[in-house]
Amino acid sequence: MPAKISNQLKSFTRLQQFFLVFVIYFIGFWIIQCFHLIQYPIPTEYRDWGSIDLSNALYGQLSPYSFSDGPPFFYIYGLVFPLIAGGLSSIFHVDIFLLTKLFVCACIILTALLIASEVFALSSQLFPAILGFAAILWTGSATNAAFILNPASCGLLIIIFVLSKIRKSQSFTSILVVALGTVLAFYTKQYFVYIFAPIFLFLLLNSGFKKALTYALAFLGILVASVLLISQIYPVYFYATILAQFYAVGGGWGHARSQLILFFNQYWPLIILLFLYLWKRAKKQGAYSPGENLYLLVLLIAALCLIPLGRNTGSFLSYYYQLALPALIVIGLISLSRLRSKAASAFFITGILIFSIFHGELLSYRSIYSEQSLQRWSFANQIIANIQGPKLISSPILAPIMGDSVLLDNGHSECYVGLDTPSTTLDILFPKRHIYFNAFKTYYDDIDSQIARKHFKLIATTKDFHPMIAQTTLEANYLKLETIDLQTGGQNWVTEFWVPKD
Repeated sequence: MPAKISNQLKSFTRLQQFFLVFVIYFIGFWIIQCFHLIQYPIPTEYRDWGSIDLSNALYGQLSPYSFSDGPPFFYIYGLVFPLIAGGLSSIFHVDIFLLTKLFVCACIILTALLIASEVFALSSQLFPAILGFAAILWTGSATNAAFILNPASCGLLIIIFVLSKIRKSQSFTSILVVALGTVLAFYTKQYFVYIFAPIFLFLLLNSGFKKALTYALAFLGILVASVLLISQIYPVYFYATILAQFYAVGGGWGHARSQLILFFNQYWPLIILLFLYLWKRAKKQGAYSPGENLYLLVLLIAALCLIPLGRNTGSFLSYYYQLALPALIVIGLISLSRLRSKAASAFFITGILIFSIFHGELLSYRSIYSEQSLQRWSFANQIIANIQGPKLISSPILAPIMGDSVLLDNGHSECYVGLDTPSTTLDILFPKRHIYFNAFKTYYDDIDSQIARKHFKLIATTKDFHPMIAQTTLEANYLKLETIDLQTGGQNWVTEFWVPKD
């Protein structure tokens, strides 16, 4: 393999060498942005602290998923990612916020290496594999080429690993490993369980009913066993991660349409290459491996999943990046490797570089944390440090600097209202959901009464976002001390600081 790679590098045409310079430049650009994010103890997204909160809770004295311990904890994603991050922090005694960022970065790079390996294995060409490595960096980055601390990067790594594993081998041991990986994907981010369907169909079509059934039974067996075990250890886990999704996910078809249009605008080179690939297969031009069928099935099932998920207004394009784009990159680059026309190859490579990798962000690039932005963070830190007495922080972006203040919102807290969704079926599946909901409601009602009594000497909120505090109660008893725009990655949050009225 190393000799094959070396020979292909030596045989690169001048045009490929020219394009390679741009690819290397992009990778360097991505690393620079990562460096900017790693060196500062500032969140990159509003919900970052939810993961840190869960990591701390999992290794703390009280269970984060317990009816007896109660609120204020809430987290709608799976426990695999925070469990690993918290465990690594305990072992290496590194600040968990910094270590989780490094963990995310490692997941993205490993995913990119796996994608590059898959493209190389299926196309037998190095240059498309290098393009795949660069393109997947954006997929894992999600926005502004910056990584955020949610489980998507870890889940995507698990998915690409199980796809690579089952493509290479359909032995009994491999099937068991892949079944376990599918369950772990579910406990990383729930909708990643979609990978079960393409793997099952791949085994059914290429290896026969017996192996497909083996995989299905292994998956169901591990899943049922894990549900029973987790329900014993963490009784409230499925209330927070499954039931709450009835509130967390929602939106209209207009939002779905706008995402689809933008995705096509950004990835049209790969989409056209996909249609060229399908057209050649329909014309029976050339031979195709079973591994290609696997990624086609992944793309098909992902497209079906995107019909309902694309409506979710809570996450713009992330479902496209996480479900469809990895498989689109693989199939698109395989199609690119089989183009006979040098002009057509140059055209699509240029398109991939400009739209699928650089994404238009390069031309508007600026330092994620400018001097002015850092000064605003220092000012916010100073406000919190200078005011003595009880403080209430209802903005998770301030969690890293909040000290011993009460954290009311970790970025997921508002989803607790999903526990109370009216449904007879849900009452049967989650018999204690109203009790759990009332525990949260009582907690927030108590906070509201403390605000009315002017108990807190400082309250920090994010304007018009996750209103965990009744605005009328706040304005009746507190004066706005300061308003500061705080930047997290590519977003700005209007952060308000309130002090009691005289």
